[in-house]
Amino acid sequence: MSKYSDSVYMVLKLVLFAGGPGSGKTSVIRRLAERLREDGYTVYIIRDWAREIIRKEKEKGSNGILPWTNRLEFERLVLKHYIEEYKRIFDEKNDLLDIVLEDGGGFATRAYCEVDGVQVPREYEVLLRYINRVNLVFLMDLPRRYHKDSERWEDYEYAIRIHFEIIRLHRELFSDRIIFVKYMDRLDDKVDYVYNVLLNKLL
Repeated sequence: MSKYSDSVYMVLKLVLFAGGPGSGKTSVIRRLAERLREDGYTVYIIRDWAREIIRKEKEKGSNGILPWTNRLEFERLVLKHYIEEYKRIFDEKNDLLDIVLEDGGGFATRAYCEVDGVQVPREYEVLLRYINRVNLVFLMDLPRRYHKDSERWEDYEYAIRIHFEIIRLHRELFSDRIIFVKYMDRLDDKVDYVYNVLLNKLL
């Protein structure tokens, strides 16, 4: 049992996908969710809140809270959204969902803060109370191709650094629930692999 958890009671299956920017988390989750729904499962996706917040904050212009202008406040905002999602899912939707797929997740906040030498927000301790709600963690392999976009702000060197720190952190937090997803050229092959793991271990 983790020292951070006050309960290990599982009311639904929560599956976390972790890895650095560009490692394919979102693409796998979207395709996997389609497949699970086709098979009759009720699926909820916890979006990548870091990307969502960057998009919304950039619309505010110079007044936005962004990772390259205020890392601490940005990570605090990210954590707030993930904590709200967890509270809503576990307190209100327990009997309505079969599986939750989480894109990136708030646990990676510590990795970003440590790479940047920034204090981890105190809200992180609240998130850690949910650590044993996570049934399985898929760690994505390094991306072979990488490009920036309107929300993916990291350059390739930084993306690699943060990827390895995210992997290290999640291995520390979820050592008994880790599945590595090696790089595959075809998205369908990757989704097939993840789906079969879920069938064997959780569903």
